[in-house]
Amino acid sequence: MRVLAYAARGPEALRRAPGTGRAQRARRAGLLAVAAVGLAVVLVFAVTTHGFLTWANVKAIFNSASLVGIMALGLTFITLVGAVASLAVAQTAVVAAMVFLGTLGLGLVPALVLAIAVGAAVTAIQGVIIGAWNANPVILTIGAGFLIDGFAQGVNGGKIVQPGG
Repeated sequence: MRVLAYAARGPEALRRAPGTGRAQRARRAGLLAVAAVGLAVVLVFAVTTHGFLTWANVKAIFNSASLVGIMALGLTFITLVGAVASLAVAQTAVVAAMVFLGTLGLGLVPALVLAIAVGAAVTAIQGVIIGAWNANPVILTIGAGFLIDGFAQGVNGGKIVQPGG
């Protein structure tokens, strides 16, 4: 509605209206460019890859992206308050998945609770070290990622962990 009021005053006033500046137009152009490139990539894969635009492939893509999406939702709060996100998220997720698969024999709910508890504990330890000792979060979480990865490799002997049955 405000833009219409500026438009009634003439083209010069419309150019100075909030949300119609160069930065806003550049942002819109950038978003359109990203959307166009994304559409072009989908079209190229649809033409060159057999079965790309099938329901089974769409489900597989959503299934693979779901873990990253869930972790991104969890990290949104950290990012919103201005803190640095953990750079050991992938390794923490791997350890939590190993705990989940290792305790799946206890039942779905206990395995899920244990996996979430291990993931929260690993991340909480990093948070306490950063908060209590004023450690650099980037360096600490990179180091924690290597430590967690090494621990996971040591526990399972480098083997692939998968559900039994």
